[in-house]
Parts: sequence; C-alpha cells; structure tokens
Amino acid sequence: MVSDYVEDAQERYLHGECNVFAVAYREMFGGQIMAVKDEDGNLIHAWVRINGVDVDVRGVISDISTYLYDEFGDWWEPRNGNDPESIDEVQALTLGGHGRNKVDEAALFIKSMLVKVSSEAKL
Repeated sequence: MVSDYVEDAQERYLHGECNVFAVAYREMFGGQIMAVKDEDGNLIHAWVRINGVDVDVRGVISDISTYLYDEFGDWWEPRNGNDPESIDEVQALTLGGHGRNKVDEAALFIKSMLVKVSSEAKL
C-alpha cells in the first residue's frame, strides 16, 4: 500500500537514514546540510537548512532546538559543543555509514512525494 511505503520511508529517513535524505534534498534544492552529534561524535540527526529554514523528511521545522529535543531527546540535549553544525556531503555519508546508492533512493522518494503533492493540489 502506498501509505505504508510513505510511512516506512518517513520513519527510515527520520531515524537511521536522515543523512542520505539530507544529501539528496540538498542536491535537489540547495542549502546546507546540518547535523547534531552525540558526545562521541556519532550522528544523531541531519537535515537541510535553506535560507534559514530547516527541513527534514517531515517538512519545515519551525523551531529546530525544540524539535531535536522532542524527537531525539534520548540521544541529544543542548549543551556546549553539541549545537547544530554545517557538514558537507562526504561527512554526512560517512557519519551515517550509508553510500551513494542510498542517496539515489532518497531522491526517488522526494520526487515521488513532489508528484503526489502536485497531483493532490490540482484536485
């Protein structure tokens, strides 16, 4: 079912493959890849910031600190040295442990969601 596919993909790109989603989104729309890490330097979450607007698989994030604390509070809490930082594509893929093929899958998902939104808007 399509909705199952979307829910599964959203969960995967929120928890586990957020880095590949961020890389694919940045390649399509520009912006900076942003990330927060735990105290050991492991990736907690990655997203894209375009002109000061933060976006991940759920869409526009109105308050990134609150969002991170609410969604990832078990792994992240704001403290010195753990603020969001800009990272490049290589860092994003390395930190997340995923390869280029996963980015292509994420790009297909993003495109399918754009088609879905466009067709629903025409109704």
